[in-house]
Amino acid sequence: MFGTWQLFLSSALLFILCASLFVYESKNGKRIILGGVRDYIDKLLVQVTAWLSLKLTYLGRHTIKLSWYYSIHKVLRFILASLVRMYDFLEAAFMRNRDRARTLKIEKKTLFAPKGHFGQVADHKASTALTETQKKKLLQKKLERG
Repeated sequence: MFGTWQLFLSSALLFILCASLFVYESKNGKRIILGGVRDYIDKLLVQVTAWLSLKLTYLGRHTIKLSWYYSIHKVLRFILASLVRMYDFLEAAFMRNRDRARTLKIEKKTLFAPKGHFGQVADHKASTALTETQKKKLLQKKLERG
């Protein structure tokens, strides 16, 4: 079994060999080891990369568009909730004001309106009331009659 240092050294050696092979191949302009297979793998990787790029671009646009619509939705929902709260507040104030106006109207009516039937009867009774001397004379007449 390999130790840590042995594994590190073998990895470094393999890296140096691959790097030197790629440098040599790039200087000569042709591949030495498994040229056809590596060309096929390169074409496959280009196709996969292009497909992934297309999908990621679409996904990115879709994500940005979706987040934009979500943000607009959140702002509009906040505005709507604010309008509902404002409407509730104004409706409550309107109801309080209407009740207060009704109360004041009733108070005004009872304070300044002409008296009703019983008020007129009381006024008539006060205006036709007998004086004390008239009451004594009437009482004397009633007592004499018997």
